[in-house]
Amino acid sequence: MANLSVQCCLTLALISANALAGNTPAPPAVSKAADIVQPDKDWKFFGPAGSTKKTLDFFYLPSTLKVMQDGTIQVWTKELDDAAVRKIDRHIQQHQVILNQAAAKIAQYYHPPFADMGNLGVKDAMWITEFEIIADNEAVAPDSKVLLDIDCANQQYRYLTIVATKKNGDPETTDQAGAWVHVVPESVTENLTRLVCPSAQ
Repeated sequence: MANLSVQCCLTLALISANALAGNTPAPPAVSKAADIVQPDKDWKFFGPAGSTKKTLDFFYLPSTLKVMQDGTIQVWTKELDDAAVRKIDRHIQQHQVILNQAAAKIAQYYHPPFADMGNLGVKDAMWITEFEIIADNEAVAPDSKVLLDIDCANQQYRYLTIVATKKNGDPETTDQAGAWVHVVPESVTENLTRLVCPSAQ
């Protein structure tokens, strides 16, 4: 999705032209043939991480964010296989619907938190929004979902619950608090703390 299609570029051009003219374009129509349906979820992208073998895309769910009495923050996150996310881009019907939904959000001046954090432009905001829509619609099964406990004051975090997806698709839950770990600079976890820690202030 980073390599936007010609249609995506035309959509961005239309959005920019309408914005300059002071008009708000109507949301594009959604194809009835597609399986993608807008759910009641709003996962937010906070970065990719991985190795040469596998890259994961990370998301957090703001509606699950809780500030605890001790000042720590708990929030659910999930990891999606980047290759599986990008594979959706090659499925013409699915990608068309996702593209339409992303264009509609951008047209309403939506800007992903990650894009705001990095001062990214409309082009980057577009593909990040597409990734978030894929996460919302559960078009890709997560590698895992993790409940994190974040100590913003001391820049530490720990795992509280891990729900991993086994090869057969079944979930496997580990519900035991792990040890506190320091947030590594320039990591996805640092991205997450920058996004959620202001909630504790």
